[in-house]
Amino acid sequence: MRHAGLLLLCGLVFAALLPYAGGGSAPLDSLAITQPWVGGLLILIGLLAFSMRIYWRVGAVVAGAVALLPVTAVLSRDAVVFQADLKLLQHNILHRNDGTNLVSRLGDYDVVTVQEVEQAWLALNTLPAPWTLVDCPDAPGIGTAVLSRHPVIDRGCALEDTAWARIAAPSGEVTVMSVHLGWPWPRGGDAQAQQVAWLAQAVEQLNEPVVIAGDFNQMPWSAAVRKLARAADGLVAPGWRSSFWLGPVPLPIDHVIAPSDWLVDADLAGRHGSDHEAVRALIQRSDS
Repeated sequence: MRHAGLLLLCGLVFAALLPYAGGGSAPLDSLAITQPWVGGLLILIGLLAFSMRIYWRVGAVVAGAVALLPVTAVLSRDAVVFQADLKLLQHNILHRNDGTNLVSRLGDYDVVTVQEVEQAWLALNTLPAPWTLVDCPDAPGIGTAVLSRHPVIDRGCALEDTAWARIAAPSGEVTVMSVHLGWPWPRGGDAQAQQVAWLAQAVEQLNEPVVIAGDFNQMPWSAAVRKLARAADGLVAPGWRSSFWLGPVPLPIDHVIAPSDWLVDADLAGRHGSDHEAVRALIQRSDS
């Protein structure tokens, strides 16, 4: 029984630390989903497993703390009050949604990024003034779009299905991209990793500053999300936002990436008929 316990402990340590190598392996990056729970469990084992030798207990605590480092780095937020220059709404609206409730939610947002717009084309193509739609109508699958209250001065579709728009916002021009990553390993094989590699190259070609918002189907501390953030010279908006539930497991997989020297405050804004929660982000430029 003692050997079984040590084997279990070693397995947990490997599960906690292997995501650090996720940049080169889709299976290892998928382990990012387990880091908060495995890291916390290791710390509890180290603190409470009094029958275990002290060096095993210390090792468990250290491994747990190391596993939680990228999690806490992403989730920690400073209590800063600021006046937003850009108000963004991000939502995977679900492919069955006709989009009418999205139009009613535009409110005082400056820009909206949406995914799974398969059934929402009619509503999106009849937006009230002064809103402009940037979509990828020839995209395979179920599509992405960017909606802007302000003038659009450039637009495009990366990888045919990832809409982006260069927006002339009152506080200055900004490029906004709407991203929908495929499922991670094992369900998607290495397709997500390939998609991220191609999108990162596309992002690097866009005029800065760049804001990326979307359904990433990955944890904010994962290698996949961090790679896109680096391509945009940005950071993921801090805080834990359980935007999707996989059974009983809350997952923060819908994110907003903004330039690293900008201020971002993001929170959840309801499902509105989708299986994803919307994310509302208030953004302030560094030069404001």
